[in-house]
Amino acid sequence: MSLTISTIVCAYSFERWHDLCELVSSLKRQTLKPDEVIIVIDHNEALLAKAGQTFTNYKVIENSSQKGLSGARNSGVAAAIGEIVVFIDDDALAKEDWLERIMEPFSKKEVVASGGAAIPLWETSKPRWFPEEFYWVVGCSYQGMPENLEEVRNVFGGNMAFRKTLLEQVGGFNTNLGRIDKIPVGGEETELCMRVKALKPDGLIMYEPRAVIDHRVSQSRINLSYFLRRCYAEGLSKAVISQLRQKEKSLTTEWTYVLQTLPKSALRHGLAFLKGDLFGFIRVLMLSFGLLGTTFGYLKGKLSLLMKSNYLPIVTELL
Repeated sequence: MSLTISTIVCAYSFERWHDLCELVSSLKRQTLKPDEVIIVIDHNEALLAKAGQTFTNYKVIENSSQKGLSGARNSGVAAAIGEIVVFIDDDALAKEDWLERIMEPFSKKEVVASGGAAIPLWETSKPRWFPEEFYWVVGCSYQGMPENLEEVRNVFGGNMAFRKTLLEQVGGFNTNLGRIDKIPVGGEETELCMRVKALKPDGLIMYEPRAVIDHRVSQSRINLSYFLRRCYAEGLSKAVISQLRQKEKSLTTEWTYVLQTLPKSALRHGLAFLKGDLFGFIRVLMLSFGLLGTTFGYLKGKLSLLMKSNYLPIVTELL
């Protein structure tokens, strides 16, 4: 494959410095080497200085756009020389063949984007009460996603790749969406993929589960409070996306998840409980709590959007 590749990592906090260093080490071990690695620092001058002094073999730049993950990604794209821009989270570890696998779909010219799997790397042990269907809460692949190479509506932020020219043509990531510091606003990848698909209807967005990263999950995320807040934020984000992309069937994937994946999962966990897995009943409850939290966030967002013409502050105001 003769395509040039720019790998982009966005960072914002010294709290993840050790994670960032380990990620860079995993990028050095790739079976397919990128043409460049770009580390974008999001409005943190001290972190920018330290990263520049440490990662001397890489392109370290500051987010010259609006503060937040979307702005940082756009800054990375603007600085990239690659025909393909690949994004990976700063708290992830790439498997040695990760880049090779995520690039394979681009051998077909009709492929406009590809994404891979994110496996949770728990800080302690895997919580038995946490249903795999809600691993998206902690930024990981969840039960119900494709198990083989398959076309999807959208890729997921911590592990994704796009043709750079298309990103530029659609205007990049929407800076009104996307995580800002620790505020868990999401949906920017979904909304971006919808714009890419609208621009290029015949383009394919592929999910390659063999393109694997390990995604760190801190203990601070393994509690009911974070779980519910993240579900609520997801509902708000989906309300904004449905408003932005009214002409498309923007939530078909979510409806399939709610109407097919969750009922089957509730039955599976319920049967596990009857067979002696005491946590099975708790997982059923968590499925219900997660669905209710997301639905409440969505309805609250839709109501707020009806009352305000400007959607920009809706998500952050309601968090």
